[in-house]
Amino acid sequence: MTVEPSNPPPRAFSRVRALSRAVRHLPLVASGAWQRFAEDPRRAVMALQRAVPTLRSPWPAANAQGRFDQAVAGDDYAGAMALLPTLTAQNPADDSAQLAAALLSGQVNEVAALPRRGSRRRMRVITSARRVSRLARAAVPTWTAAASPAPTVAAKTDQPLSILHVVTNSLPRVQAGSTIRTQQVAASQRACGWDAQVVTRLGFPVFHGDIAADNHHTVDTVPYHRLLPTHLPASDRFEKAYEKHLTQLARRLRPHVIHGAFDAMNGRTALAAGRALQIPVAYEVRTFFEHTWAAGHGGKQAEETDMFRWLRAQHTQVLRSVDVVTTLGESMRDHVVQRGVPPERVFVVPNGVDIDFLTAFPSENRVSILGPYAQADLVIGSVTTMYAYEGLATTIDAAAILRGQGLNVVVLLVGEGPELARWRELARERHVPLVSPGRVGLDQVRQYFDTLDVLTLPRIDSDLTRWVTALKPVQAQARGVPVVGSNLPAVRETLAPGSTIAGDFSAEAWAEALAGYAEPEFRRRHGVAAKEWVAACRTWPQVMSGYANAYAALGY
Repeated sequence: MTVEPSNPPPRAFSRVRALSRAVRHLPLVASGAWQRFAEDPRRAVMALQRAVPTLRSPWPAANAQGRFDQAVAGDDYAGAMALLPTLTAQNPADDSAQLAAALLSGQVNEVAALPRRGSRRRMRVITSARRVSRLARAAVPTWTAAASPAPTVAAKTDQPLSILHVVTNSLPRVQAGSTIRTQQVAASQRACGWDAQVVTRLGFPVFHGDIAADNHHTVDTVPYHRLLPTHLPASDRFEKAYEKHLTQLARRLRPHVIHGAFDAMNGRTALAAGRALQIPVAYEVRTFFEHTWAAGHGGKQAEETDMFRWLRAQHTQVLRSVDVVTTLGESMRDHVVQRGVPPERVFVVPNGVDIDFLTAFPSENRVSILGPYAQADLVIGSVTTMYAYEGLATTIDAAAILRGQGLNVVVLLVGEGPELARWRELARERHVPLVSPGRVGLDQVRQYFDTLDVLTLPRIDSDLTRWVTALKPVQAQARGVPVVGSNLPAVRETLAPGSTIAGDFSAEAWAEALAGYAEPEFRRRHGVAAKEWVAACRTWPQVMSGYANAYAALGY
């Protein structure tokens, strides 16, 4: 992947221009920092640390209260709940920790309704709840469901179909499944002869540490636009400012389609710009954020909270209001239709890979990656973000069972996330060799896939995992790595015919499903079949037909 400015300046001027942009963005940085510190100092510091990883927190977690505050600021529900009993026992007269935990779990109205008195910490939690409630209510829009649009004759030109994708963030600053998909979709659309461009959310990537960001740059062939105002608007005016800047950009570019992508704010903003300029609006469902949020904030019980209901209402309203919806799988399509979207307006565009991702190349990385474990009988694991719903504790427990049966099994977990520390500790408890290098660059990810003998996809059974498909199993199979998955509809969609599905969600069932892959010829056959399926069905040129069908429904 290469990142270049649209018109690269001479090297002699590039540093001067970068310095000039950094100076120009200082008011934006200062206003954003001031607002964040005023709302929640600890959360502001954590945001600053994400942007500048070398910074140390001025509030080291020296005691339970400090660790609890950091967990709350970092949206670490499990960590906060683990510390709550200790704080309650230490100071039973102060309910500020219980209120912070309730707010973190989504019980916003209950906390916001309390009188604002007591300790400073308690009043800060109640003030935060009131702010969250106000913003969440204001974000439920009043759009009416759109009829299938009928583009005017004036929209029919000899120009290539132009699409403006509206997303939250992007490569190279943020490396995640969603940003990878954005890049690959836009690049593939441009390869089809369409003029696909991308715009990121207001303030990105300045608030991710790139203070010298330009308003426009190119990643490989894809143009990216940045919306960088002089000052960051306050929280209650942020979305209106986002709409204003996006509408100005769309008025200048005049795309045939504005295509928002997860989350609902991007969808609402795309709708505002599209309706103002009479441009059809599409929206891509890449996950159901309310269920993603619930999975990390208490599971099923979180689905009974104010936050979940608000998130669901916002997302559903966007789905019903846009002109067409694209999504990643049949299970996701079924759920979108259940939300009240006409089936003829929902189109599936599954995750894919670049054709060159199928290309094999000699690799001698097994020793450098696995070190003393390079001679293992079986290397299992995943390349993903370490969320609880990925269920990778089951992989570790299954490895422990297989090792107890005399098989030399090693687990490789590549990536970062809130559960990684817990899974590392579990591996130590189970005496399972674990290699976990953290996040790796896109240019390195293939060698980690190639080091795996089997990619495990032991996702837990939840609404989120039953509906939402993953990118990593498609990438693994493209490299000839077989995948063993949970018995869930969205998992089965991503696997080649004949792939192994675990009998249930227990470690014993997973050990049984994985045992056969210790035989090299067995896993070679499954790996070849998986790669052939991806080559036949899941490369980006093949899945582009889903977008063609969606845009055809708009009259293009």
